[in-house]
Amino acid sequence: MAHPGVDAEDEPDGRGYVAVLMMTAGWYFAPVVFYLLWALTLGSTRDVSCVEASGAPCPAPRAEALATLVDNAPQLGTALALSLALALALRWMTSAWRAVAIGFAAAVVGAGVTTVVFSLFY
Repeated sequence: MAHPGVDAEDEPDGRGYVAVLMMTAGWYFAPVVFYLLWALTLGSTRDVSCVEASGAPCPAPRAEALATLVDNAPQLGTALALSLALALALRWMTSAWRAVAIGFAAAVVGAGVTTVVFSLFY
């Protein structure tokens, strides 16, 4: 609805692209923060009785958890990038959905597609 004295064509497009991007990134940011907090609660000393199949000593639980996060960073980054692109496309197609719904949908689809692609090719 146009404001008095303002043409409908002159009104800014209130689609909320920034809000959609922030909500999409939030669906990735929150789990990473929780994972990091959990990893920091793990012990930093190795179990001396633990030996890997190769004969090397097992890493400390905290080091292993953080190494897992770093090793999976490319997949996480790819999923985030794809999800952000999907969120922009969804927002462009419709303004009926709220930012949180578009962000969630884009995050689920982006993560799913990325998981399938990485499973097939890596």
